[in-house]
Amino acid sequence: MIKAIFRTLNKPYLKIIKAEIDKLKIARKFVIKMDTSHATVKNNDFAGRTYIMTLGAFGLVHLDFTTSNNPQKFDVIGNFPDDAPLPTHLVEVQTFDGGTVFLGQGKRFNNKGKELAWAGDGYILIGSTLQANQRYVLNMFGFFNKR
Repeated sequence: MIKAIFRTLNKPYLKIIKAEIDKLKIARKFVIKMDTSHATVKNNDFAGRTYIMTLGAFGLVHLDFTTSNNPQKFDVIGNFPDDAPLPTHLVEVQTFDGGTVFLGQGKRFNNKGKELAWAGDGYILIGSTLQANQRYVLNMFGFFNKR
């Protein structure tokens, strides 16, 4: 059906549409550095185990980490890079043991959950009620804005 639609369009429009479709296929990947006081990543492989990948406005945050101690509610377990896109709303997932991990919206916190003075230029990952020395593999989906 798509081929039939393309055949009905004249060539200048076809080139524009193809260029727009090609733009949509470009995925961007940003590595998330975990806060090692609360979470460790096997072999420090942050690029392969903790990242955000976006395609247009849709994004996936993949986290594969082991808690190093018993994180308390609102402990920071990782930070988005400064150039990474920002979630448009709260993104949260419940873990198998009843804990939660969520992406904050527009703020950065220190490891005590206190908002930093330069809050607003990036997002953070916050965990609540996660077990000590437990491995978590999470995929979180959401919509993201470009910076």
